[in-house]
Amino acid sequence: MPSYTQEVLRQGGFDIDWHPDLAEDISAAEAVDPGCWADISAVLKRIKDGSYRSDDWDAPLDRRHADLGEIKRRAGQRLYRLYVHASRDKPGVVTLLVFGSKPAGPAGLALQDDQIDLAFSRLMGMSAQ
Repeated sequence: MPSYTQEVLRQGGFDIDWHPDLAEDISAAEAVDPGCWADISAVLKRIKDGSYRSDDWDAPLDRRHADLGEIKRRAGQRLYRLYVHASRDKPGVVTLLVFGSKPAGPAGLALQDDQIDLAFSRLMGMSAQ
């Protein structure tokens, strides 16, 4: 059975909400790689418009057993990830939780796990409010 985040991403046409700390993620990434947010935003728009490619996103993620998804973009040797969640409590809304990058290959897996953990933490913090 697909996750709710998976269903919403697959259908497209969703609205977007942001975690308050996402702006800091974007600023940090843009300081290192100007234009990276525009690139991942273009992928997000494709998904929202229903014209995505099969490798643009993945959901649900195995880590944390939470209904998290990732929007994916490769730029040279960096892999950019935007971690997202869709809640049944807010139908048709995808919340952007964490934006970050990692190096390609095994070296990036620990960093990716940390980013997923942060997305989960932000999601739980929003749920507690």
